[in-house]
Amino acid sequence: MALSRSSLIAWKSVFGLAAVQGAITLTWVIYNLYVPNLLEQVGLPKVAGLYLLAFENFLAIGLEPLMGSLSDRQRTWLGIRFPFVFLGMIASAVCFIAIPAWAFLGSATTVLQWLVPIGLLAWAIAMAIFRSPVLGLLGQYAMTSGLPQAASILTLAGLTTGLFTLPAYRKILLDLGNLGAFGLGSFSLLLTAFVLNQCQPATQVNSHPSIEAVTARSNSFKRLGLLVAVGLGLGLGTVGMRRVIQPSPDSVLLLNLFTLTQLISVLPTGYLASRWGNRRSMVLALATIPLWIAGLLIPYLGVQVLAVIALGCVFGVLLNGAIPFALAQVPAAKAGLGVGLYFAGRSAADSLFNFLLAQVGTFPTEINAIGSILAFAGAGFCILLTRDRGQNKSFN
Repeated sequence: MALSRSSLIAWKSVFGLAAVQGAITLTWVIYNLYVPNLLEQVGLPKVAGLYLLAFENFLAIGLEPLMGSLSDRQRTWLGIRFPFVFLGMIASAVCFIAIPAWAFLGSATTVLQWLVPIGLLAWAIAMAIFRSPVLGLLGQYAMTSGLPQAASILTLAGLTTGLFTLPAYRKILLDLGNLGAFGLGSFSLLLTAFVLNQCQPATQVNSHPSIEAVTARSNSFKRLGLLVAVGLGLGLGTVGMRRVIQPSPDSVLLLNLFTLTQLISVLPTGYLASRWGNRRSMVLALATIPLWIAGLLIPYLGVQVLAVIALGCVFGVLLNGAIPFALAQVPAAKAGLGVGLYFAGRSAADSLFNFLLAQVGTFPTEINAIGSILAFAGAGFCILLTRDRGQNKSFN
């Protein structure tokens, strides 16, 4: 697929990648809906799910950048990143469909009850094999200035699939039962792998040679460390913010409004970020987030509604900008490593939060708000310390 410089984005390939993003989100939605009951079914306490998530995310801290880096090397050896991606997606699909079988065997005898957490860990590892490599492909589908707009399609796919977490829609997945739900998730991974393969551009993006030469410079480690720190800050800020929006499972009004606002605003904000600059847009969004989170603490529904609408808009900027930001911090040939390091920070945040949640339980809304504001502020400060490499991406 040849593109002119004016078009900036290989849309067919971006939509194929968005399908994969939707499948990844769907499997995690099914995981969160079913795993607590599966653990209880085999005689393990539901709190074991939090420890399991914490451990899975802890493993991902190392696995995400490792797999991303290996895929970068594979791209150099084979000229394409896909064999690595396909193996990971096939392994993930096989492990995912096997989870109900492990639960059935584990419920039959206590000797086999540990098959479920072991199987879930195997699936999480398989997911870590391909997530960073496949999302790193976004850098091949758009010029640098068009990345936020391209990423907004991926964000929209993830948000649309994520609607199944809402009470109004989760019953659809729950009615499928264990085998039906996990079968759907497994099939979606296999199908989207095929779709992505059919949507590849005829030519790949070539990085500017002067950019590749700077990889050995002394500031590389600082740049990569800041990338992890940004992922950590955005991860901690996100989990805290969501619990301020929905302090209890029964309070779904503001959460629904937050999700709707993101769905409506994600494409326009992606377009604007491509025009204004991704780093600038992310910093501006992060600068306003404390104001909107503070608005959620005011006990007036009208103020809270306005704050949630504003949060939905600015948070969409962060969702769109995260992967483009990671890609801008590394040479084009190291895209998998850059995305992997960002996800390592996110995994560290999720691991820490799930561990604390298992130990302490729920936190007061004010603590979640303060922690979220501080985490977002830290992420914004780290972004200010970085600079885009300025890769000259083009389709020939």
